[in-house]
Amino acid sequence: MVTFRPIESQGRVLVVEDDASARELLAEALRFAGYNVRTAPDGLDGIRLLDMFEPDVVVLDLGLPMATGFEILHELR
Repeated sequence: MVTFRPIESQGRVLVVEDDASARELLAEALRFAGYNVRTAPDGLDGIRLLDMFEPDVVVLDLGLPMATGFEILHELR
């Protein structure tokens, strides 16, 4: 019998990307690698998730609707 043990989380990653297919592909690859991943489709959701999720790393598209990647960077600082 083959048993699988859960992968321990490598850390928290927030992916902020407005292109749905790119966002989901990246999120799935990171989850497969053991990361705890949350995604946001626009800048406002990205800013909201910064406080709620407290990510270790943010993968950020700079050209986002609602709030630009630069505005998110400002919030991070």
